Amino acid sequence: MMAICGALLVFQLGQGKPIRGGLEVALGAEPEEGYLIGPAVASGYILENEKALYPRIAVGNGVDRYLEALLETKGGGPEWDMFRTLAKMSRDMIYPAADGQMMLDVLGKAFKKYGSSRVDQAWV
Repeated sequence: MMAICGALLVFQLGQGKPIRGGLEVALGAEPEEGYLIGPAVASGYILENEKALYPRIAVGNGVDRYLEALLETKGGGPEWDMFRTLAKMSRDMIYPAADGQMMLDVLGKAFKKYGSSRVDQAWV
């Protein structure tokens, strides 16, 4: 998810149509297909609308708590090893901006290593 959001941000910047967004992990329900309700929606909206402020992907505290929980999970077999690896990769792509807001660091080494290989250079 982190790599996809970062790639979309880079792509849109390259097209001259910058975007901003918010990533959060919170409770939510889908009472009908394609219709999401709950704190997940509100938290994502607040991050995008009040915290991102300029072209970037703001990352909420719920994401950090979720990734930390995955990293602290012991055992579980090979699939859990993969989950922990993906959590570490995702955490490496998050960086605190100058204003203190955690954000997806699309200019950092981790995104270049994990995310940019999925971005077709002809798009940007």
